[in-house]
Amino acid sequence: MSQIIPSLTTFQVPPISFEALVEQLQRTGPQLDEERRSEGRHVLHVPVEVFLLDWDRHPLGIEMTAITRDMSPHSLGLITPQSVESPIIFVRITNKGFDDQEFLLEVRRSKKLGPFFDVGGRFILD
Repeated sequence: MSQIIPSLTTFQVPPISFEALVEQLQRTGPQLDEERRSEGRHVLHVPVEVFLLDWDRHPLGIEMTAITRDMSPHSLGLITPQSVESPIIFVRITNKGFDDQEFLLEVRRSKKLGPFFDVGGRFILD
């Protein structure tokens, strides 16, 4: 007998704003083991749309669907299907559990992770 696991598209959670999520993360402290960073990171797995931009924030014509890996109040980790070779990415969350959110990340890393890529960046707040 197979176990039924709800997909991200059918799992229902109350909508929460991105700002409220960041505030909640700041209050609860880190959730990842062996934390080496100065600020705690929290596991967060939601699908996102990613658009690659140049330093002037112009689209490079490359877009992909990715999944978030973890986040902190100042940064976000993603798992992407291809390498991110741009300095800035535009990220859009349109998951049912969140208000739609859009933000910019300065890419700090893009490393091979099996068939995927581990991409990390800091939020651009200006």
